[in-house]
Amino acid sequence: FPVTILKRTVSTERTTEQSQAKPKEQKAPYELIMKLYNEILHELPQATELTDARKKLIDGYWYWLFSTNRESGKRKATTYDEAISYSEQFFTSITQDDFVMGRTPKTANHQNWKATIDYILGPRGRTKCLEMARYRAKQEQ
Repeated sequence: FPVTILKRTVSTERTTEQSQAKPKEQKAPYELIMKLYNEILHELPQATELTDARKKLIDGYWYWLFSTNRESGKRKATTYDEAISYSEQFFTSITQDDFVMGRTPKTANHQNWKATIDYILGPRGRTKCLEMARYRAKQEQ
């Protein structure tokens, strides 16, 4: 991602079990993903409830991190730490997206619309956010 990550005080401590687990055995850190979202994307509606539906979205996002590649061909994450780092970068890149952040409506129907954690972590929104980050990076070159 082309954006600089701001220094954070978010605790990304993990258990020994998480550190030693194979990527496919990694359990999604629901609360940490929500905390990163809330702190980095503080202008968006805050995620406060950890529902079963939201757990499924986070599980899907977590699986995506370990099962898909970056444009370079390298896996997005192969360890817990890489997955957390990628998540920080991903959320930080979204702060540059005026539409997703609700600063610029795409159409009149999108007036006052802002993304939520469910949109960003869902397959459709995640793909759109990632593609827009890549587009912005290419425009800045």
